[in-house]
Amino acid sequence: MSPRSEEQVEEIRKKSIEKIKDAAMELFAEDGFSSATMTSIAKKAGVSKGLIYNYFKNKEEILDEIINMLMGMFKVMMTEFKKIEDPKEALKSLLHMSLLMYKDDEKMFKLISFIMMQKSVVDKYTELFKGFYHSFIDILTEIFTRMNIENPEFEARSLSAIIDGLQFHMVYVGGDLKIEEMVQFIEKRYIDREETK
Repeated sequence: MSPRSEEQVEEIRKKSIEKIKDAAMELFAEDGFSSATMTSIAKKAGVSKGLIYNYFKNKEEILDEIINMLMGMFKVMMTEFKKIEDPKEALKSLLHMSLLMYKDDEKMFKLISFIMMQKSVVDKYTELFKGFYHSFIDILTEIFTRMNIENPEFEARSLSAIIDGLQFHMVYVGGDLKIEEMVQFIEKRYIDREETK
C-alpha cells in the first residue's frame, strides 16, 4: 500500500474536523454547551480523544469555529442580498433565507437555534450577534427604502421581529405553522402593497 498523498491527508483532516464540529453542534444543542465535554464530542464524532485534541484545544475553540463558520455564511448571504438590484427580489430572497431554509434543513436550523439561545453562548458572542442583527436591519432598511416604503427602518425592525418570532415558533412549537403561507402573507404586506401604489 502506497503512502497517502498530501491531498488525501488534507481530505481526511477536513472530514475529521467536520465530523467533530457536527458532533459538537449536536451535543451543544441537545445537552447544552456547559454539559458537553471533549470526550463526549469525540465519542459522538466517532474519533479518538487524541485526534480531537490534534485539531482543537478545547470545546470553546470548537464553538468559536462553529460560530465563525455560521457568521461567515450569513455574511456571504448578506453580500448576495446587496447585489440583487430588484428590491422585491432581494426581499423574497431574504425571506427564503430566513424562513424557508428551515424546511430544507430542519435539523441544522434547530441546532443553530438551540446553541444560540444558551446563555453561556450568548454572553460570549453578544457583540458578534449584535453586529449581525444591525447588518440585517441595515439591509432590510435599504430594501424598504428602494421600495419607497414609508418609515423603512421601523418596517425593517418590525419585519425582523416577525421573522424572529416565526423562527422561534418553528423551532420550539413545531410544524403546525404553515410557513409558506406566512411568507406569502409577508410578501403581500410589503411587495403587493408596493405594487398597488
